[in-house]
Amino acid sequence: LYGNDLADRVIFLAMFLTDDKSIRVLKLNQNRINCESLTAIAIGLETNSIMEECTFDNNEIGPDGAKAFANMLCINKSINRVSFRCNRIGSDGAQYFANMLRINKTIKKINLSRNEIGNRGAVAILESLKENTSLEQL
Repeated sequence: LYGNDLADRVIFLAMFLTDDKSIRVLKLNQNRINCESLTAIAIGLETNSIMEECTFDNNEIGPDGAKAFANMLCINKSINRVSFRCNRIGSDGAQYFANMLRINKTIKKINLSRNEIGNRGAVAILESLKENTSLEQL
């Protein structure tokens, strides 16, 4: 669903994801997904036990959207690959993902490139790796 400007319509997708038993990969790159949209998706994925990969590159998520998704990943144990490239999550967003990595031991790959995480965010991620030995790619 790359590049379809779905921001206002993802609530329907979020409701579908709650009960879906078939979709394993969700790629919503370049869809103008914002914090509100991603929060709805995170709620939909919280109890989804099938999803393995989520990609939200080049959207408008910001730190609060990162917080909502990271919180969901503290609960969901089926998702093992996520990408949030180019979403302006900043150092606060990186901190939320770092906190999640301390709890979630099923994440194998996380892409936070081009997010202006700065030194504070980078240090938070690196510190979380002391407690997370499952992450294979950062």
